[in-house]
Amino acid sequence: MKARSNIRLTLSAMSAIPKLASVIIPTFNRARLLEQTVASVLAQDYPHKQIVVIDDGSTDDTAARMKRLPEVEFFAQKNAGPSAARNHGMRQSRGEFIVFLDSDDLWDPNFLSECVAGLETLGAGFVFSNWRGVLEDGSPDYPDYLSTHPYLGRPDAPVTKDWQVLTAEKARTLLLRNSIALPSGTLMRRDVIRCDFDEVAGMAPGGEDRLFLIDAIFHSQCKVAFTERILWSHRLHRANFYVGNPDVGKTSERDILAKEAILKKYGDRLTAAEKGGLLRSIAGNYFDWGYHESCGGHRGKAVGYYFQSLSRSPSPKTALAILKALLKPKLPA
Repeated sequence: MKARSNIRLTLSAMSAIPKLASVIIPTFNRARLLEQTVASVLAQDYPHKQIVVIDDGSTDDTAARMKRLPEVEFFAQKNAGPSAARNHGMRQSRGEFIVFLDSDDLWDPNFLSECVAGLETLGAGFVFSNWRGVLEDGSPDYPDYLSTHPYLGRPDAPVTKDWQVLTAEKARTLLLRNSIALPSGTLMRRDVIRCDFDEVAGMAPGGEDRLFLIDAIFHSQCKVAFTERILWSHRLHRANFYVGNPDVGKTSERDILAKEAILKKYGDRLTAAEKGGLLRSIAGNYFDWGYHESCGGHRGKAVGYYFQSLSRSPSPKTALAILKALLKPKLPA
């Protein structure tokens, strides 16, 4: 009887120990920004964290700066892309919770504590939070992302004052429509992760993030929670994929590759509505790409992308765009 009592006391004591959060930061030639990102992790009011930095073949002084920080576990690899770096980081991680923080983003001091509390209280597989956009110098670009997001809606009543919970089905539908849960603002339980990040050649940056979360939902059927409280800053600068890049085609290609990867991997498990929504979304990407080429005077490319759009989801709008492109006078070379 005494032995059983001791076991119960030990388990009770263990349950009171805060759980370790592993923060995995892949980086490439962002030494100065990376230092600021790591500083925001060190400033967290949740002390039980492991900081893993994976240098993906940087040629700047990233290694020298990180090796001056004893709190950072630093690993270098040959340049292989963000997916390979994140997978490397997972192999080095020990925490029950996992976050993939981009090396140019910044956390508010309460990011980890708020997300861990939400995850544990709500029994979710992963949680994500709202964010603000800031420029490289820290000045504001836009103050709030989630509360004005057109796809978010209000899928369920709040379970707590600050958090809303989605069933696996509703979370899947949301993520199929848009990349709304960015890695820097998403905290996951290790036990819902069943797959590595996709390292397939040709997967454009950003697409692998979305596929990774959808993998987690399909394999674990976990609930997902989100908060509209702003808990971190997404920095926008010319080295960032999302800003300062005039080539709309790259953005369209990223989205198309991600969505087609989802269709290829899970097409037989998607509902007809989900599959149709993805095809319409891909059609929209091709339409935007065609419009961009048309504005630039590249009529042949424009018509090609419009036809790609039409093949995914027939639309009078797209058919009219093809006709206009064909009749539009060709610009002089």
